[in-house]
Amino acid sequence: MDPRTLELSTSRACAAPVGALWAAFTDVGRWVERIGVVEEVLHAPAAWRVGERVAFRLRVAGVVVPFDVRLEAVEPERLVRWSSVRWTVTGTRIWMFEADGPGSRVQDLKRFSHPVAPLRWVYPRAPILAMSEAWLQDLVRAAEAEAG
Repeated sequence: MDPRTLELSTSRACAAPVGALWAAFTDVGRWVERIGVVEEVLHAPAAWRVGERVAFRLRVAGVVVPFDVRLEAVEPERLVRWSSVRWTVTGTRIWMFEADGPGSRVQDLKRFSHPVAPLRWVYPRAPILAMSEAWLQDLVRAAEAEAG
């Protein structure tokens, strides 16, 4: 793999059906209430479709970092992909949702790339993975609570 690219992935099983998981994820207005790492939602999409904007602030390793992303792919109850550029690093986040028996599973895949820097060797994996795990845990908890 190219040292200028880093890929990180986390996933979690959910006892709720995939529709409940999708509904919890796309309810951006409740992210702050439900997802502990989300500090603030600055802009929610009018609809989950390609080209829409989502802007929010995340707490990563105790630091609040703003993100302003554009939806690049949306397949309801299956996939969302967005990207942004921060400090010359392009970050692409792919959320995948799938049915898993009576429940479901969500995967959060992140790809970081830079034209020069060897991100694979120097990018801070641990805080990013911790943020992702916390987001997934809270998302699953919200979906399961809503599904009853």
